[in-house]
Amino acid sequence: MKEKNGIQQQITRLNRQLGNQHDLYGITLTAKESFIREQGIWHNEDEKNALIGRLVHQLHHRLSGHAQNKYQRDCYKNKRMFLLGVIEHRAKGWSVNETTSKVEHAKVPAHLHGIVGIHSDYRDKILECFDEEQSDDKLVYRLKKVLFKGKAWLQFEQAVESVQLERIWDLDGNADYIAKMADTNVHQNNEYGALSVGMAA
Repeated sequence: MKEKNGIQQQITRLNRQLGNQHDLYGITLTAKESFIREQGIWHNEDEKNALIGRLVHQLHHRLSGHAQNKYQRDCYKNKRMFLLGVIEHRAKGWSVNETTSKVEHAKVPAHLHGIVGIHSDYRDKILECFDEEQSDDKLVYRLKKVLFKGKAWLQFEQAVESVQLERIWDLDGNADYIAKMADTNVHQNNEYGALSVGMAA
């Protein structure tokens, strides 16, 4: 409950400070397992947290720049995206650790579950970078392939399995979902990373 309330309060406070002009979306960004293994960091939670952090910042920068040229200028600061989320490394199921042979909760490719605020003036420009799909009676947005040019974006696509957005109509339910993941990881003694991308990201 404490985690959930903290998430709700932080999101609500940020949105209020920015004039309540941001629509909220659930975001999931998943790194490719093959890429993580190639980097030699499959068993290093800190390095995987750092990887997800870099990928999220790069996505934030590209989408923001697409929505507003020179978005980092102070005159646009109240329209910048904000994000709060948890990086998850393990599933609920059990498996045998390849290195220690211990039975533990199965590792999964590192991924972010979060809540992102998108200003209403930027919404259409940002959502045009995604394909709309119906999934389980819900509208979801999946990041398009070959979206931007350049070596940095190519490296992003080589590292990322998928990015998905889904409109949030129930902040309470989404905050509860993220908080439960954090609590579950703590109680299972599994590491997780909390990621917050502020207005100045």
